[in-house]
Amino acid sequence: MGNGRFFTVAAMSAAGIITACTFAGATDTPIFVAFVEQFLAPGLKPDQVVVLDNLPAHRSPQIDKIIASAQARVLRLPAYSPDLIPLRWPSRK
Repeated sequence: MGNGRFFTVAAMSAAGIITACTFAGATDTPIFVAFVEQFLAPGLKPDQVVVLDNLPAHRSPQIDKIIASAQARVLRLPAYSPDLIPLRWPSRK
């Protein structure tokens, strides 16, 4: 499994890291669903909001159901648009 590479998936709030898990290989939809189900959802509080970007692994309807079962909700970010993110990294010289 994997190619010798490991990836960490984590959830954080304003208070810091809530939970994290490291997986061998790429983080695909089944891996992310397992993370949400086994690590994230058990620690969610009612009315908490889980913000997800547009990574394909984050788009499964199963994720929405798991989070809703914890009485929390999902907020999906819009597709990347440079005009919505005014920060520019300084160029290296």
